[in-house]
Amino acid sequence: MKKKALIIGGAGFIGHHLANYLAYKNYKIGILDNLSNGDKNNISKKNTFYFEDIVHGKSLNKIIQKYDSIFHLAAKIEVQSSMNNPTKTFENNILGTSRVVESCVKFKKKLLFASSCAIYPLDSKNKFKEESKTVPNSPYSISKKIGEDMINFYLERKKINAIILRCFNAYGLRQKSNSQYAAVVPKFISNAKKNGYLKLNNGGNQSRDFVYIEDICKAYYILNKLKKVGTFNIGSGVTTKIKDLAKIIIEIIGKGKSMKGKKNKGDANYSCADIKKIKKIGFGNTIKIKEGLKKII
Repeated sequence: MKKKALIIGGAGFIGHHLANYLAYKNYKIGILDNLSNGDKNNISKKNTFYFEDIVHGKSLNKIIQKYDSIFHLAAKIEVQSSMNNPTKTFENNILGTSRVVESCVKFKKKLLFASSCAIYPLDSKNKFKEESKTVPNSPYSISKKIGEDMINFYLERKKINAIILRCFNAYGLRQKSNSQYAAVVPKFISNAKKNGYLKLNNGGNQSRDFVYIEDICKAYYILNKLKKVGTFNIGSGVTTKIKDLAKIIIEIIGKGKSMKGKKNKGDANYSCADIKKIKKIGFGNTIKIKEGLKKII
């Protein structure tokens, strides 16, 4: 019998890739999304779609009951907009997550929660381990940390079977370049294709751990199959400077120019995952940045 997976936020960038990956692995897929960030065109007609909001507990309970594994990826994700409107972010990411967690506890469902590397401090010079200090500094990252704390509350009492995934800089096909939360990779690719400028804020000296979407899906799949609980970093374990990222993209496309951008306060200089823990359970050999960019371009 096919395993059944519900992907909450399955119309978003990571969510729809995960839906396709799990369908390929012979899962029956349900997608729950309010389409505030997601795109309905990302949803396959083969999947069952629920146009719902996670804040509504009763309808959420009815849906969650039908599935074996619950992948909770839904969130208000724009850091800047979370600063401007914290209440909206807290309502969705904290109240909504508590509804999902309570439902998984009630119906004994496995939960895989998308946390974020944003909860780590901005001033580190070392790779982040799962037990590293966390210093959430925006309503978005605060909400993610509270989500983790809620899950850990139930884990300590052995009332939930849950995994927390702290994902680093995701990139891949069909990532939006024109949204408010435009990741640097699609933005740079879009500008290079127009022979435009790739702006290097803070001189492009920031180092980031870019992890290809296929590797993220693989991590979710492995962690869902195993009888593991707890927190795992999802990254490549390797950093790329933003100015080097720009160089690679310009080189592959054969167009575009780098230029100095503005000075941004509150931008981490270094962010990289220590992935020893997840490597022990079969995750590794991640797609290198140049190879990943070629796949997209």
